[in-house]
Amino acid sequence: QNLSYYSSIYPNPNNGTFTINLNRDIPFDDWSIVIFDLAGKTLYQNSYSKRINSALISINDFENGIYFVQFESNGIRKTERIVVIK
Repeated sequence: QNLSYYSSIYPNPNNGTFTINLNRDIPFDDWSIVIFDLAGKTLYQNSYSKRINSALISINDFENGIYFVQFESNGIRKTERIVVIK
């Protein structure tokens, strides 16, 4: 399965608040979301144990910069770059 088909992040760039949109047809129930910086340090982590259509993420305490959002389900992982500009 390809997570690119099932997910998207918007807006990007953002001001520290963004949405991860999950396709309704997604076959997975359990999700984890990790946000890390360019050095690989984990700054945010959350897990979802039910089928959701979207997740609103607020990282307003983050500095301006580039971060990576990684979502994983059933051993399949997708990482996307986001830009925070306040």
